[in-house]
Amino acid sequence: MAEELRTTTIKISDKTKERIEHLKEHKEESFDTMINKALNILNICSRSPGLAARILRDIEKTKKRKELLENPDKMIKKKAPSTQASENKPGIQKYTAR
Repeated sequence: MAEELRTTTIKISDKTKERIEHLKEHKEESFDTMINKALNILNICSRSPGLAARILRDIEKTKKRKELLENPDKMIKKKAPSTQASENKPGIQKYTAR
């Protein structure tokens, strides 16, 4: 059975709020979810720092992927550097995120 959430108020600084929101992978994630996610990562970090770092990298990758999907205009076209390989294949373009 899921734990019933009670409404409570806590005071945190704007900076702390921003740091918690930075971990959001989805806009709909609640602060309860975000605080639990941060605590879980902290617990993992004490046992396996490498795993915790990988989890944080995965969160960043997910956020970047979602941002690109939601804002395709952030993808810009760049021509591949002039090399023999790309000269043999005209029209090759490289896409990078801004």
